[in-house]
Amino acid sequence: MNDRDHVVWHVRCHPQTPPDAYRHVLDLAAEFTPVVQALSPTAFLAQLRGATRVFSEAPRRLAQRFQLQALAEYGVRVHIGIADT
Repeated sequence: MNDRDHVVWHVRCHPQTPPDAYRHVLDLAAEFTPVVQALSPTAFLAQLRGATRVFSEAPRRLAQRFQLQALAEYGVRVHIGIADT
């Protein structure tokens, strides 16, 4: 196991994001990892344990991929903080 396996995203959508769009972004996060915890009406944590191996990408590249998908599929711009657990 390496350090990339113990990574958490803190994801924030714009405060004006409609609830249905936020739910779509949560569902998208679940495609990257099953460990997603909603924090507020427009933020959540996602633990990437194992996702870096499954996708063969570093946490930052996965975050960029997630940001692009959220914007392209749902029109939601997200900001992602990345930290080790």
